[in-house]
Amino acid sequence: MKPQFDAISELASDDNFSSLFDLLPIGAYRSSPQGKQLRANSALVRMNGYGSEPAMLAGVQDIAREWYVLPHRRYEFMALMASKGRVTDFVSEVHRHKTRERIWVREHAHAVLDEDGEVLFYEGTVEDITQHRQIHERLRESEQRFRSLTDLSADWYWEQDADFRFTRYDGSQEKSGVPSEFALGRTRWELGALNLNEAAWNVHRAMLDAHMPFLDFEIQRNHPFTGNYWFSVSGNPVFDDMGDFKGYRGIGRNITARKKAMEMALENEALLKTLVQTIPDCVWLKSPEGVYLACNAAFEAHRGLPAASIIGKTDAEMLGAELTEHFVRSDRAALHTSRPVSFEVDYTKKSEVPEEEHGTFEVVKTAVRNAAGQSTGILGIGRDITARKRAEAHLRSATEQMELAIIGTELGLWHQDPERGDAIHMDSRGCLLLGLTVETYQETGGLMSLIHPDDVGAVRFAYQQHIEGKTPGYSVEFRARHQDGRWIWLQSRGRAVQASQNGKVVRVAGTLMDITERKKSEFVIRTQPTFTDVLTGLPTRRLLMDRLQCALEANVRNKQHGALMLVDLETVKFRNESLGYDQGNRLLQQVAERLKSSVRAVDTVARLGDDEFVVMVEDLSINADSAHEQARVVGEKIYSVLNEPFVLGDQSVAGATLIGTTLFNDTVHSSSEVLRRADMALNRARESGHHSRTFTAGA
Repeated sequence: MKPQFDAISELASDDNFSSLFDLLPIGAYRSSPQGKQLRANSALVRMNGYGSEPAMLAGVQDIAREWYVLPHRRYEFMALMASKGRVTDFVSEVHRHKTRERIWVREHAHAVLDEDGEVLFYEGTVEDITQHRQIHERLRESEQRFRSLTDLSADWYWEQDADFRFTRYDGSQEKSGVPSEFALGRTRWELGALNLNEAAWNVHRAMLDAHMPFLDFEIQRNHPFTGNYWFSVSGNPVFDDMGDFKGYRGIGRNITARKKAMEMALENEALLKTLVQTIPDCVWLKSPEGVYLACNAAFEAHRGLPAASIIGKTDAEMLGAELTEHFVRSDRAALHTSRPVSFEVDYTKKSEVPEEEHGTFEVVKTAVRNAAGQSTGILGIGRDITARKRAEAHLRSATEQMELAIIGTELGLWHQDPERGDAIHMDSRGCLLLGLTVETYQETGGLMSLIHPDDVGAVRFAYQQHIEGKTPGYSVEFRARHQDGRWIWLQSRGRAVQASQNGKVVRVAGTLMDITERKKSEFVIRTQPTFTDVLTGLPTRRLLMDRLQCALEANVRNKQHGALMLVDLETVKFRNESLGYDQGNRLLQQVAERLKSSVRAVDTVARLGDDEFVVMVEDLSINADSAHEQARVVGEKIYSVLNEPFVLGDQSVAGATLIGTTLFNDTVHSSSEVLRRADMALNRARESGHHSRTFTAGA
């Protein structure tokens, strides 16, 4: 059968064309390739809002611009004509030419050619499909709304026939766990479930056989990749107009997250119960009216009753009137405040140990509220703080005793943060030792600025040794400037009392003592003929041995090392022969001065005999290797200064020095033994045949 436009073409030169053209129930036309309307039948004239064909032909000038809503459709139309010579089912939105109302049309057309193959005109039909288009759009929108509602209310949509086999299964495998193509043609029980046995399926099938609706039917399945998952399905029976059963339609929801959350909640609830039961503190829960709702094992033990005898009762039924009134007041306070209420309560219990009959509980109560902020109960926690109370009492007593001891010994207290440099904080007693108040002390440059310049190095060295962990404590004696301008002697002792997580010291605390009078006494003793060498002013053997014994006893306390060095200056041996007696004495005096300048003020330089000198260095490291290295450094310094030429009038005498050194610690208890070991070290230096700076350590 030929298309309508083919029939029109064949009748184009026939007189019957006009009659057939006008009688067509749909619009028909002829137009030039340039878009000029040539003919229009009655249906097309009415479609465009005109009363006659002449009126329409006069009104239409350019089909592309005046008829098509989107003018480019005309050019697409012409492109199809040029390539294929015809257009089929060409759907466009156009204007009713006169009224400008928008409608949708479908066109069929072809090109009419002359004998030379040139296009004479286009012929075609135009069908108004607006109503059909609107119905189609409404169906599409309805389908979209249906899908949107389904997506909002469920994860997938399904339909079954009268045999309960799936005829539709719209949903992703990710949500439903079953591919749509796999579900189609099968029943739900053929897909299987982990949580349903045959009996459970029979119950569900009986409901289906009765054509009853069902809601939230839960099924558990296994996914090969994600493991077990849960989903819930709901369905309604479908009947036709005659009331015959046609099947089911319904929705499905993936409830795996909800199920897992419920499982986790149950696990957490069990864990919480276990934690509450294992907490050593007493824990209980009351209603707003004061009725016990729950309690843990510790509360049972404290009350001496099982939970079954506590739950459901009030304090009035188990306690005396005084305690009940106290607890009721605290319950009310907890209910009417947003913060926990805490208090302490004394108790008495039977015990074989009298000291344990009385004790103290710390109680904290807080209101339990629902989502609306309404109080639904009172949570209480009670902790026995008897041991803590006794410890606090002992600490207060010890603190008071320590305070009295510090006052009695006239000690000042200080503390320092090593990260803040020389900033040393002192209490009022420490400031008073310097003739200052706390306020006036803060106006100075700190304690380090008041220390004698000759003693600063020794103070810093002793402090750094302790900070670096090389000594168990910090102990040093030094001179400091008093407010009245005089120099006083102070002894400072301290320890690191706080460290960071990486072991770095962040706080050092200690005491300060005025030892000026003791130093004066020591000076008097040292300057006595029996203790001081008349020529050099150095301590004699007697004073040296006394100080050495004191150092040995101190090492027992602080576990530190000391060093004793015997110094042999060969230049001195020939002073009388080559220099003369007077020049020899001046040489001895210069040796003494050089030795004193080589060590700290707290160290000892002594003259044992005619040409024997000794140096005692205290407060070395607790580590033997570190102490040996420190002694070596001091020995190197002594060797260096003594080997510089001595100037005696117009003469210059070169030095030649041997040094024997021994270390001592808390394992040596005799000063004579230390001196003997140093003498042995010196002899080994002599036997080596050259001037020695190698120190033999023995401890």
